[in-house]
Amino acid sequence: MRYKMMALLICCLAISLIVAGGRPASAYTSEKVLSVPTVTAGSRDASLGTLLINEEYAMSIKKGDSMSVILPAYIELQTLKINFPGGDNYIPFALDETVSYAVYSPGASVSLGSSGITLLVEDKNRFSLRVDTGWGSTNKTFRCYVNFASVKIKGWAPEGDEVKATLDGTGGFSSSVQTVAKIYSTGGGTTATAGASQVITDQGRIATIIISENVTGALKKNTDSKDAGYYKKHNTVKLVLPAGFNWGTVTTVPGRGFGPTDVTSTVEVDTSGYSVLYLQVNKETTGFTGPGLLTIAGNITVDERIARAGKIEVSYEGTNPGVSPAVLTVADYSVPGCSVRGKTTTEVIAGHVNQLLGEFIIIEGMAGDLAKDRSITLTLPEGVKWHTPPNTRLGVAVPVGDDGRVIKYTVSSASSEKSVYSFKYGTVDLAVNAPEQVEITVGGPAGVKGKVVVAHVIAPVKLSAAGKTNVSADVQSQDGGEVTIIEEMPGALRGAGSVIELSLPGGFTFDMEKLPQVEVKEGNLILDKGRISLAQGGRVLVIPVEKSSSLASTIKVSKISLNANRMVPEGDVTLEVGGAALSETGNLFSGSLNTMKVSLATCVTPAPGDIKVCAVFTIGSDTYEVNGMKQKMNVAPYIKDGRTYGPVRYIAYALGLGEQNILWDEAAQTVTLIRGKRVVQLKVNRPSVYIQGVEMPIDVAPELVYPGRVMLPYRWVAFALGAGVTWSEEKQQVTLQTM
Repeated sequence: MRYKMMALLICCLAISLIVAGGRPASAYTSEKVLSVPTVTAGSRDASLGTLLINEEYAMSIKKGDSMSVILPAYIELQTLKINFPGGDNYIPFALDETVSYAVYSPGASVSLGSSGITLLVEDKNRFSLRVDTGWGSTNKTFRCYVNFASVKIKGWAPEGDEVKATLDGTGGFSSSVQTVAKIYSTGGGTTATAGASQVITDQGRIATIIISENVTGALKKNTDSKDAGYYKKHNTVKLVLPAGFNWGTVTTVPGRGFGPTDVTSTVEVDTSGYSVLYLQVNKETTGFTGPGLLTIAGNITVDERIARAGKIEVSYEGTNPGVSPAVLTVADYSVPGCSVRGKTTTEVIAGHVNQLLGEFIIIEGMAGDLAKDRSITLTLPEGVKWHTPPNTRLGVAVPVGDDGRVIKYTVSSASSEKSVYSFKYGTVDLAVNAPEQVEITVGGPAGVKGKVVVAHVIAPVKLSAAGKTNVSADVQSQDGGEVTIIEEMPGALRGAGSVIELSLPGGFTFDMEKLPQVEVKEGNLILDKGRISLAQGGRVLVIPVEKSSSLASTIKVSKISLNANRMVPEGDVTLEVGGAALSETGNLFSGSLNTMKVSLATCVTPAPGDIKVCAVFTIGSDTYEVNGMKQKMNVAPYIKDGRTYGPVRYIAYALGLGEQNILWDEAAQTVTLIRGKRVVQLKVNRPSVYIQGVEMPIDVAPELVYPGRVMLPYRWVAFALGAGVTWSEEKQQVTLQTM
């Protein structure tokens, strides 16, 4: 019932945000063009409108997100100017970058100064801006101006056409279509068409192209016997292939109105590196012959380094008055092998279960690439586990291994045509320390390989430490500053008896006489302040949460007083924040993955080698003293058969051992203690002690008592760790001293 109420609350909150103009669910940028100029067909140096890309909500755009900008095929980019205004409000830093776009070949990348943005050249009319850095926590928003400073406009640009820029965003970038200019040109007098397109791989035949004059004499003569290259300079007629494709053998057949030699053809590579089929009009049609017709057939070859899979479009263009520009689909380029592509991303919350991922697709390069009985694996990063596998028509997923990160699909039947497989509605469980984004690695024997980002991860809380102080080894009641825990969303900290745990590193404890002050400074989170306590010998502060918040709240933990033993090292004193209130996945991930960390103080003095330890334990008391400082235990020493038994763990604490040097093997029922170069092992119910691996008999065996503590007479623990021990019958006290 509690989860249903939580889900209802989240839905209501989402609706209220939308109604109030709040943050949308997926992409968070707006795009607009500052002005829409009028340009002319055939221009060699025109400017299009400046495009503004603006992030609506801070931290929406993450590392790896990109914006693809696609202009019509009749536009060729020459010079781009990219501006980031920067300043107090915008990221990245202020920068004006001019990119001489025309000098780059498809596949090139250009780093835009120190902005962390890379411009990827994809074709003469297509590029992407990719975010290659993370900006961390910030209130600034991304803003970018793209100025199409210089472009070429081919002569076949349609009259009255609006020049559209198609913006295809991933992650935090949205997608839209923007008008960047209006164009006017005069039409020609021919109609160009293409037959059914063919599928090719490394080479193959193209669809037959037919060019027919609408009026007699539409195509003007463009040859001159005195200049063999005159057809490329005057009244040009050409068919241009996209990057990565080249004309092979081509046959031009004049018909209806044209004589056998009235129109011939030649193939050349232009100065931009594109393969061009030039038509040489040697003689115009007349009223006697009527309008002409040309049939073009042939094949093309593929440069696999550059060519992009998909439709192959030929541009029919030129300066000849008879050319009516057109783009003709003449083939479909397919390559074997599958590709992986993201479609949507979501936001998921670290430390929560059953979080919805975005959708991604696997695209076959050719029919049957996903062969029957082959498998596909989806692997999540560390800190993320599958809760519900994505739905796909490939079949049902099965887990691989026992860590919950890998699932496998087996192809039940191969496709008879090139297919696209969608993967959606998958959910995951996340550790508190999950990575910033959920990136799925796709692989397996089926030949699929790739990575795709399907979600951005939001931390449930943000930690900060104020009044960071310096502390010293072997000093008690030192100022530890204060810590603030800020919920990133309502209900981030769970209630109903869950706890927040603040854990100090080994060798440090909270002062038992001066418990920290814990307050809710903002929001309506309710703490059970009467049950705030210390655990694990004072190393952990436990804060129970009585009721979760409906308004994001802030907890301030102040007046922290620290005790440090003689063994603490120099450097940061790192506080770990965890507990069931912070994470509902504590049973799914290791402790290190389910805590957040903040530097609380700095230890400025190393543990001195000559400081002696004097620890006093009193029979029947759960309090002991180390160099006069009181410490708490969860078990009391006792006398049995005339021997004083004490808890091995707390004896080790008293002699300066940190948590990392006290190891318990539940299966073997064995305690391992590491003090300097000395390694000591004690096994429950075995009357011996191992020192440096050598077994030494003792007269009693360690015993296990509630609540799970190993007890042994003080003299044997002290002997094993190299300490002295004395007994006071009058005070019923055992005193340990380092030698």
